[in-house]
Amino acid sequence: MALVVSVISGIVIWYAVSYMQNEERATRFFAEMCLFSASMLALVMSGDLITMFVAWELVGISSYVLIGFYSERLAAGAASTKAQFITRLTDLAMLMGVLLLANTLGNVTFAQLTSAADAGHVPVRVLTASAALIAIGALGKSAQVPFQGWLPDAMVGPTPVSALLHSATMVAAGVFVIARLYPVFAAAPHVLEAVAWIGVTTSVLGGLAALTEIDLKRLLAYSTMSQVGLMMTGLGAGSLLAGLLLLVVHAFYKSCLFLIAGAFDRAVQGTSLDQMRGVGRGMPVLLWAMLIASIALAGLPASLALPPKDAVLAAAWTSSPPLFWAALAAGLLTAAYSGRMFAIIAEGNFDMRQKAEKAVPKGFVAPIAILSILIPVTFLIDARIAGQPLERLFGLHAPEVLVPTVLSLCAASLGFVVPIWAQSRKVVWPFLKPLALLFRSEMLLIPAYGALRRVSLAVAAVSGWLDHHVFDRGIDSAARGAVKVVRFAGWLDRSVFDAHADAVAELFRRVISMLARFNEHALDWSIDSSAHRLIPWSDTVRRIQTGRIENYLLGIVLWAAILLVVVAGSF
Repeated sequence: MALVVSVISGIVIWYAVSYMQNEERATRFFAEMCLFSASMLALVMSGDLITMFVAWELVGISSYVLIGFYSERLAAGAASTKAQFITRLTDLAMLMGVLLLANTLGNVTFAQLTSAADAGHVPVRVLTASAALIAIGALGKSAQVPFQGWLPDAMVGPTPVSALLHSATMVAAGVFVIARLYPVFAAAPHVLEAVAWIGVTTSVLGGLAALTEIDLKRLLAYSTMSQVGLMMTGLGAGSLLAGLLLLVVHAFYKSCLFLIAGAFDRAVQGTSLDQMRGVGRGMPVLLWAMLIASIALAGLPASLALPPKDAVLAAAWTSSPPLFWAALAAGLLTAAYSGRMFAIIAEGNFDMRQKAEKAVPKGFVAPIAILSILIPVTFLIDARIAGQPLERLFGLHAPEVLVPTVLSLCAASLGFVVPIWAQSRKVVWPFLKPLALLFRSEMLLIPAYGALRRVSLAVAAVSGWLDHHVFDRGIDSAARGAVKVVRFAGWLDRSVFDAHADAVAELFRRVISMLARFNEHALDWSIDSSAHRLIPWSDTVRRIQTGRIENYLLGIVLWAAILLVVVAGSF
């Protein structure tokens, strides 16, 4: 994965040198692109959950500044803020899942996490809750239902940003995280099943929207939603290898298509398919590159190997027949919009060719040509003719079932050829016209989100009114009443309690003063008088204490005689 990120980032930045040639903020752009690529590399090479989450957030922050690179455009600010808001909300769920695992295990390295999950040392409830929370973060970053709304709007950024964001970095990060933590998800009941159904739902939804989309970059954005949904389907169906194989191949053909869209954008000064009608005839190299990438996107063999989408469909076949038929429908839609896109670009007129030849910088051609050559090579990373190196690397085996493979190839061939034939014969698809608005609205999800936004804003406005006119006024009135009570209490304290306390204190002071004066005059005189009265008695007692033994013995004898007389008298 690090190799894929490095190759795609290098080619896209090479392309961006020509794309940003006359841009005053090119230095900032390349710094942000390097930060974006470095963050993704840190994510794929992290060895523990905390490092991975830090890199995950760096990917989100760098994508935010790149989507809003043209800050003078209102749409750029709105799109970058929307992407940041949705992905940050889902990242909070992912953070809770990471912290829950860290709190349970005490260590969050991938090796120990895998061992603990395989050995059953983590309670199933904890694994299920953690896997579900991390899956929410992954689904948000990969623009899966119901968090898909930010991805088509992100096309307002520079084309190299779209090529990198939609191929091997941000939207692929969610798939990579689920693949990296696959033992945790495999041990959590029903979470992978939910991921598979969310993925296939997103794939069908993106295919329907792309089928009638009139803007090339938005069509490719919906295509990314659809393809990432199939990757999630492969992972959720129980095949780690199928999801990763599609992830690797998708990185090359989708980045190639976005770079071609940027070249056509320069040629016609716009991204509308009506403006680009026939522009490919003036640039045969780009047209051939687009043909190769479109074939790969449609699910047709671009080299001597089956397309990676077949492994996903085989996994869905073995997992759940309804899941397989939904994935097959998504594959048919993918082939249909791929054929329609190529047919519109391929038909044209001489004037458009002349304009294209003068408008497109020569530096665009080489990166696109190299990517188109690498697309068939990537098909061989798990081909039998090459010895299935990816299976040997992972020690896994991709499911191989004949029936889904045949059905997939037939659907892809039919879906790709029919739009080209219809375009060449000027056949209008009347049944799509009434459905076009429905498909472009993402099956009414866009108006539903808009209604939810308006309801939320209305609730916020009502809450603000209540806060200002009811709660604030009530609190202000209570505060004013409290101030009055405090002031009255202060007056009462000063005028009543303090005054009475001072009076009592003064009374006590005067009493104590009087007692002091009485003590000074009367008591001293009384003591002196008593002392003068006691002096004669003391002299008499002093005479009795002669110090002679015989006198003391005589006193004892007399005292004993008196006692005898008293006792005898009592009888």
